[in-house]
Amino acid sequence: MTEPGTLSPCRRGLTASLLALVLAMTACGSAEPTPASGEPDAGGSIFNLDVKLGGGDAKVGADATADTPKTDSGDVQDAAATETASGSGVTGLAIAATESLAVGGRFALKVTVTRSDGSSGAPTAAETVAWSVDGAAVLPGAKLTADPAAQPKLGVFRDSKTGALALVAVRPGNATIKAAIGGVESNELAVAMAFPEDAALRLSAPTASGKCKGDRQKDADDTIRLEGKAFGAGGLTLTVRFPATAVAGDSFDLEKTPQSGALQLLAVVPDLGGTQLKIPQGRIWVDQTDKGWFKGTFLGTSASLVPVVGTFAVERNGAFGIDLLDDGLQIATSTTPKFTATGDHHSRVSVSAAPAGQAIVHWRSIHDVTTADFARAAVEAHSGQVTPLDPLVSKAIAAVLVDDGKGTLVPKAKGDFFGAASVATSEGKTLVVWEGKAAKGSAAPYQVSAQLLDEAYKPTGAVLAVANDECWGECKPQLVGLPNSRWMAVWGIPAGGGVRGALLDGNDLSAPEKLVTLVAAPATSPAVASLDANVAVIWRQTGKGTRYRLYSNTLASNGPEQDLGLATSNPPAPQIVAVATPPSFAAVFFAPAADLKLRRIGLNASVLGPADVPLATGIARMAAAAGKPGQLALVERLYGQGADQPQLRVRKVAVASAGDPGATLGLPVELANSAAKHPVEAAIAYVPEADTFVVVWAGDTTSDGVWVQRFR
Repeated sequence: MTEPGTLSPCRRGLTASLLALVLAMTACGSAEPTPASGEPDAGGSIFNLDVKLGGGDAKVGADATADTPKTDSGDVQDAAATETASGSGVTGLAIAATESLAVGGRFALKVTVTRSDGSSGAPTAAETVAWSVDGAAVLPGAKLTADPAAQPKLGVFRDSKTGALALVAVRPGNATIKAAIGGVESNELAVAMAFPEDAALRLSAPTASGKCKGDRQKDADDTIRLEGKAFGAGGLTLTVRFPATAVAGDSFDLEKTPQSGALQLLAVVPDLGGTQLKIPQGRIWVDQTDKGWFKGTFLGTSASLVPVVGTFAVERNGAFGIDLLDDGLQIATSTTPKFTATGDHHSRVSVSAAPAGQAIVHWRSIHDVTTADFARAAVEAHSGQVTPLDPLVSKAIAAVLVDDGKGTLVPKAKGDFFGAASVATSEGKTLVVWEGKAAKGSAAPYQVSAQLLDEAYKPTGAVLAVANDECWGECKPQLVGLPNSRWMAVWGIPAGGGVRGALLDGNDLSAPEKLVTLVAAPATSPAVASLDANVAVIWRQTGKGTRYRLYSNTLASNGPEQDLGLATSNPPAPQIVAVATPPSFAAVFFAPAADLKLRRIGLNASVLGPADVPLATGIARMAAAAGKPGQLALVERLYGQGADQPQLRVRKVAVASAGDPGATLGLPVELANSAAKHPVEAAIAYVPEADTFVVVWAGDTTSDGVWVQRFR
């Protein structure tokens, strides 16, 4: 029943909702009839659905609520009204149920009637119970409406087999429910309804209830399909798809003929003990399309006039496309409007994955024209929580001050205080390398330094001067982990002076284990990736294009440098990432300057699959990171964007297991808060524990300061 395609968050919500409903109904192999015995009555109250719950005038006796949880269970409310209905014989009415309920779930509802003859128990057939939710009567026969506010948040089911009553959560939020017989009203129950925090599809009907795992699938017609499957007793297959353009708050009517952009029920084939349940009419709402989930609710009527209520909560696991998990978060503001000729805002920013599902962000926090902190924060990738960290280096002093022509001393153009930082882990140890001052008040030049971090990411031990290259934001060191508590750092020598690399030993950081010039001038803008004991370095060869070379974990070359065959004189900086399955590397580069391409490289430097696979055009700069096996993510800075237009967008690319680069996974998505007057520089890291990418950038105007965006 699965078909390839794409869907929008909204449509996903819709699909999941239907799935949830059907799944729950079939109980996915675990039907849960409400307790009690007896026959259903005619025309029970069913959430404004124009249906009746079965037929017949059979009485529902006191045993209909015999299995209801007792009121002293701790999660059940119970109280009695004392008002008497004249001539009815009913002197009191009480209802009891839970105080909280998952949307799409149900809970046994106890109704107790006290009569003037001293008897008490469940209502008889002659004692008609009227229900109201939030003060509004819930009447049978009312048509479904597209207005979510017109739908009750709570409803009542009478089990079609046992006659037992159940309270059902229809929509998220808070609601009160009350019963009445004649002029006698019950106590008022306040119930909170919320989505369950698991990836499941839930369904509730008078016949059964239950849940199943829900999965997103991809369709070919710009739709999102949510599918739940369970086979055997109570098994089902339900598939629903909805438009990729849907957003939270949209609702879709199942009664309409499916058209482009309309909800479509593809198949419902549940087996409920021999009962075929089909849903020819109903309505789905998309309630949430962010924060890591597709969530929504469903109200429908089966072909046999059975009402169904359900919910879907399907995790946005990044199986295809870009799932922005939240809005861009500003974690720091700029303290100066300074803009340098390098194209970087004064709050230059970098990001790296760290242990325990964290990403560490570094940026420059300038106090005045002479001092700055190398500021840091930890981002919990799964939740997005940001924890400020103490600066890596505090109050570094600018080395060179010049007169601005107005009698004020300001930093020289290259006095950018700090550049990039990179964090990597090996054998449980975490190391950071950075360019800039090594310590507060240090007399050393702006160089490449390294230091170990403890479990709280606090610097520990002495600072190692990896190299004394004067780095003014041009070195951009990158660090990768190697086996046995060792790392390899790679950076560009300033002024196009070549590419340098260093092996660092976490057991002895008194000096680099090895320091070599990997590529002579005019090489610049290197990037590095490691896979076990294999290392790949890519760089830009000024005037000639892009080249790469593979190394062992001892910095021994695995062969000659490889030319990507480009004659572009000044292409943007390339990237290289490690691909886990099959073990290989992927080079992402430009040819010509604005045409982004990808090449797969074997561990022996051989080319895998097509030599060059086009990815995008019109790209000024980019950053890349490898995600789950078979996926790459890119952050692209676009050419020609105005100050009020987002400059950055993200895309995901599939890499087939056979070694050939695949198609882009879904459409690229713009990062809304990346609009700036000056060019924005971005960085990206993948945090495997959370299966989440973390993107950071720094800009001005509407993109002022330092921003964080998470996606899957």
